[in-house]
Amino acid sequence: MTWSVFHLSVKKTKQEYDTVLQELQEKFDEIEPSISGENYYNGDKLSLVDVTIAPLFQRLNYINEIKPDIFDNKRHRKIIELNNSIMKIDDIKLSCVPDIKELYYLLLDRRQGYISEFLNPKFRIENEGKSRY
Repeated sequence: MTWSVFHLSVKKTKQEYDTVLQELQEKFDEIEPSISGENYYNGDKLSLVDVTIAPLFQRLNYINEIKPDIFDNKRHRKIIELNNSIMKIDDIKLSCVPDIKELYYLLLDRRQGYISEFLNPKFRIENEGKSRY
C-alpha cells in the first residue's frame, strides 16, 4: 500500500491515477476480510499493525479530502472503520508536526501529479513563496 500512496501523488494523468486507485482498492479487498477487531486490526487493543498503517491512512485521508474517491463505503467498511479508529488516537495525531496536512499538500503540488489539479490554490508553491522542501 505504501507504493500506492506514493504513486497516487505522482501519476501525471487521470488514467494512470485511476489505475493506481484500482490497484489500491484491490489491496483493500485483500485486507478487508483479515480485519478481526471492532476498533483495531486484531481486536480491541492497538497493535503494531495499526501504528504502522497510520501514516498511510493519514496520507490517503489527505488525498481523499481533495478528491473523494479513495474509500468505498460499501466495499471496504472495515477498512474505513479501522481508519477512523486509528486516526482518532491522540498519540497518532501528535506524532506529526502540527502543519503536516499543509506540508503534504505543498508536496503534492511540487510533485505535479494529476491529484495536484484538485488542490486548493493556497497550497500552490508559487503562492507559498519559498518552499520548505
